[in-house]
Amino acid sequence: MNSPLKKIGSRINAHCLASKIDKGGCSVGLRGAPAPFVVVDLDHPSSPVGPSSTKCDYIFFAEEGKAGLWAVPLELKSSAVNPNGVSLQLQAGAKIVEKIVRALSPVRFVPVVAHGRKVHRKQYHELAKRRISFRKERHAIKLMECGTPLDLDEA
Repeated sequence: MNSPLKKIGSRINAHCLASKIDKGGCSVGLRGAPAPFVVVDLDHPSSPVGPSSTKCDYIFFAEEGKAGLWAVPLELKSSAVNPNGVSLQLQAGAKIVEKIVRALSPVRFVPVVAHGRKVHRKQYHELAKRRISFRKERHAIKLMECGTPLDLDEA
């Protein structure tokens, strides 16, 4: 029987697989993240979406025993966070995840925005109200600072 990550890997062009999450001066550490994992760089020319499509920067997939599969669309912002823009990008990421994972389950879905600048109170509250739809459920957006490790235990 194939593991969920092997099934995902067979659905993704190997050229868009990444070993780190780092874009435009913002990075997310993978030390301590659930493992094994696969990172898909959606900005790579061979990614499952076109270059002009709305999308998040990365999707992190990981297996965690009986807990199932983690699916984490990530948007990295070293500058100001626009709640409307990142919500659209993460929602597009959720649709990409749905296509990639298809009938795999269970899937623990956590949309993440990593930011480099302080998020102003107004943007923080607006992001806190926003939800990303995945498999008919609505998920809160997790905020984290650039340079910190991906911590899904608090999600």
